[in-house]
This record gives sequence, C-alpha cells and structure tokens, in this order.
Amino acid sequence: MADIFCDCCGDFLPEGTLRYTVHVQIMVEGEDLMMTDSADMLADLHLFIKGDDVADACDIQDDEYQELTFTLCPKCRHRFMQDPFNRSAQQLRLQRTADRLFH
Repeated sequence: MADIFCDCCGDFLPEGTLRYTVHVQIMVEGEDLMMTDSADMLADLHLFIKGDDVADACDIQDDEYQELTFTLCPKCRHRFMQDPFNRSAQQLRLQRTADRLFH
C-alpha cells in the first residue's frame, strides 16, 4: 500500500490511522449547462483526433465540471468543517492590511 499523507498539513497517515476523504464536485449551474447532441460530439471528436484546439477543449471541460478528492487527518478535517473556505485567514489578512494603511 502506498504511503498516505494529509493533503492539508502533510502529516504522514500510517495504515489503520483515522483519516477522512473530502470529495468536491464543481459544475456549471443554470442555463449555461447544455447537453450536447451526437453531431456536436462527433465534431468535437474529429477536432480532437486532428489535434486542433485540444487544449481549448480541455479548458472548456474544466470550466464546466471538475472533481477533486482530498485526504485529511482528523485535525485538518475539524478545521475544514469549521471553516471550509478558510475565511478566517482571509479576514486576518484584510485586518493586517487595514492596520498598515491606518498606522
């Protein structure tokens, strides 16, 4: 079995250690999300085979849908559950910037 580390703090998580998996799905919402018909899929496949705009096609796919999976130790899981978007760190940075501007 491969060594497993916490994706947040980097701590080694030996086999049998309590660990958590965070799975994030990011997708377009609303009217921008459209199903492609088979003709569009064939045209896209043709472009892919020719090698035209392969990077652009991948970028578009990443803009529409992404899945991310992270392994967390119990301590980082607790911090994540308390503040998943790390807003407290952002507020601290804003406070430090404001302190420098007014002193």
